[in-house]
Amino acid sequence: MTHALAMTLGWLVLSGSPPAPSVALGSGAKMCEALTVADLKAAGLAPDAKGLSANVPEPTSAYCVYAGKSGATGGIELDLFDAAGDVKGTWETILGEMAPPKPAGLPGTDESVIDLEAVSGGPKFAVLVARRGNLVFSLSLPAGPKAKDQLFSLAKLVLARVKG
Repeated sequence: MTHALAMTLGWLVLSGSPPAPSVALGSGAKMCEALTVADLKAAGLAPDAKGLSANVPEPTSAYCVYAGKSGATGGIELDLFDAAGDVKGTWETILGEMAPPKPAGLPGTDESVIDLEAVSGGPKFAVLVARRGNLVFSLSLPAGPKAKDQLFSLAKLVLARVKG
């Protein structure tokens, strides 16, 4: 058995899904491939999710909705930004839309915060905001007893897949 095949089989055993291809930071809608519907289902989310809706105002940002209308309305949403021009400003803009979050301590990030009971005009939802270098992302999903574990497991996939 080749080393690559052994690594892939090991990944399948540990994660339950194959690794997605690398996604380049700043690649517009392609950044939404950092998470897949299969990833969500493996995390116990979105059993009825069938696809992805991507809003890409420019190649450096992508708003990816996998279920529902948005994360703030009870759906599942990943927003990714190549913040090379303004990391601090991008971070502060996202945090400005949140109640005071708590430090998350997500491994592999320069900063991360979490709010497991966020409200924005709809039902409570859980949100994790993280930064590694120029990558800034926000991941939102329905609130619940497993939300923190789901956020962390999905955020780790984003960090593993997004390059740049």
